[in-house]
Amino acid sequence: WSGVGAGSEKGVWVFKRGLKIDELKTRDGLTEPISQLLIFGSWIIGYCSSTIEVWKSSTYKHYTTIHPYAPKRGGSGGILSGGVCAMPTFLNKIFVGKIDGSIDIWNVSTGKLVYTIYPPPSSSGSVTSLQPSPALSLLAIARSDGSLTIHNIRKDEPIIQLNTQANNRTPITSISFRTDNIGAGEDEQKDGIVATASTEDGDVTLWDLNDGGRVAGILRGAHNPPSSQYSRVSGGISKVEFLPGQDVMITSGLDNALKSWIFDANSLSAVPRILHSRGGHAAPVTKLYFMPTGSDESESVGKWILSAGRDRSLWGWSVRRDGQSTELSQGNVRKKAKKLGILGKDLE
Repeated sequence: WSGVGAGSEKGVWVFKRGLKIDELKTRDGLTEPISQLLIFGSWIIGYCSSTIEVWKSSTYKHYTTIHPYAPKRGGSGGILSGGVCAMPTFLNKIFVGKIDGSIDIWNVSTGKLVYTIYPPPSSSGSVTSLQPSPALSLLAIARSDGSLTIHNIRKDEPIIQLNTQANNRTPITSISFRTDNIGAGEDEQKDGIVATASTEDGDVTLWDLNDGGRVAGILRGAHNPPSSQYSRVSGGISKVEFLPGQDVMITSGLDNALKSWIFDANSLSAVPRILHSRGGHAAPVTKLYFMPTGSDESESVGKWILSAGRDRSLWGWSVRRDGQSTELSQGNVRKKAKKLGILGKDLE
């Protein structure tokens, strides 16, 4: 947690079953907010914009601070981008993305730099996302030019490069591998599906990594895209994740929505269908109205709240069953946009 100001308080609290049980001891002089936490083995990793904080998970005591080397190019500000991850069989090692497109491998036990993976061309841009593959020693790396690379860490060589020739490429900010061993190939019975998403649009792209890689399908309009005209209305996809060993995918959006998607076994489409959805206003609420109780005390009235927000949406909320809550205003708009194939674009 952290305040919005540069000098505001910040810290990391430990919760168990909804109750705060402890707090990670931070070093003196920590001014950067912690944007990501990674727990692996006996370590807790805190990812900042220019430093990596390390704690022991058994005692919650601060262990060390890693100061990655500043790249020769990249401009002012932080030197890290794209997050941090750990990979199986790499003991005490973390992989850290940087703004020059390289990936540093650090040993958190010794606090020393082990190796640096450099980007292919200088124009590839900063790292935007890192995700270990289910196959050992393979790491998915996304960069700001929209490219996605499957990299062999032990050999330090790219295995597959995707989205390198597309126009108007959106940078990938979230990657997830499907682990139920089906969904790829012509008969969709092979392993090798990976999903990618971005905070800059509302689509999820599904890739088949077999035979050099190809686009298997695109889930259009999984979440609302960002609004270019109204900056107060959030949009885009913050995270996409396959459930381990299942044909279910979870997406969370900056439009204040959480959705689950399922891949039907006998479907002719590689794109999943919606399974569950929870959402709300993507901008501050401007009006609340409690539906009055009817004279006959029927169930249809007296149990609902209407709300309007700056995202120009109207919601109906059930005070008895959350599953009945729904948006009342944008259904027809989204349906027409989907027919026109523009649901993943900016809807004004």
